[in-house]
Amino acid sequence: MSKTYKKMIAVLCSSFILALLMSSFCYVDASAAVKTKLKNGTYTVSAMKKSQIPTKSKKLKIKRIVIKEGVTSIPKRAFAECEYLESVKIPTTMTKIPDYSFGWCPNLGDVNFHNKLTYIGTMAFYGSYFEDAEFTFPDSLVSIGDKAFAGSRAIGFKFGPNTKKIGLMAFDTNGSGSKNMITLPGDFKLTGNAEELDGTLSAHTIEFNTPVTDISVLNVIRAENIIMSASDENYTSIDGVVYSKDKKTIVRVPSKRYILSVAEGCETFPLSAVTYKDGNVDYEGISTYEKSPLVCKYLYK
Repeated sequence: MSKTYKKMIAVLCSSFILALLMSSFCYVDASAAVKTKLKNGTYTVSAMKKSQIPTKSKKLKIKRIVIKEGVTSIPKRAFAECEYLESVKIPTTMTKIPDYSFGWCPNLGDVNFHNKLTYIGTMAFYGSYFEDAEFTFPDSLVSIGDKAFAGSRAIGFKFGPNTKKIGLMAFDTNGSGSKNMITLPGDFKLTGNAEELDGTLSAHTIEFNTPVTDISVLNVIRAENIIMSASDENYTSIDGVVYSKDKKTIVRVPSKRYILSVAEGCETFPLSAVTYKDGNVDYEGISTYEKSPLVCKYLYK
């Protein structure tokens, strides 16, 4: 073998070894690359891991959050306690809002709930005020976690027919006066045990947009008015009070109602129509162990 040929082989081997060494030093794990950016108050997310959750000091600088299309999830608590956060843009590729993700953001007022959203997590917006906001959620939404909007000051939550599961105190709101209203499908289910569910739905007015399939769901509603769906074959509402479809029997007096005027033509007022616990009627000082019916004409005329 000639000296020139040996020298060429030596050079090639040296180059190969050098290339290997350089690649080991220069390799960058793409998953470790930073995919978030804060600029002029806008926090942009193109990918996010738990290790990339903003620090508390950085959160104080965030006013807007833009999560880009293609992002499918963010960590739990990712943007909790962003004190000056005002708006959030959620991509259609992110179908679930994680637990606690935007909780304790008192200035938050604008979130786009897109038409592919299926789940809003536990305490996802807990303590975020949404001052006087009115929300219409997409038909795609199936489930809402415990206290998802607890402490909010929104005045309207309107849900489509597919929202089937609602967590404890999901709408424990402080919405103002007669404007505070929640619209729900009549066949939704509440999570938790009966004692915990007491009062889990609280608003000035609760409206059902589909027929109620289990009338016992009214036991956990705290409202001044309950509006049944016009398509409900068993129940109707008159002046916010629930009656049988033929309007002859009162079925439920809303627990926040202070004055009751019985509709013309009503014949029977069973005490079971008034909220009670442990055998005692718990309504405006009335206390009885009886559940026998009352004739309406003796109550009001």
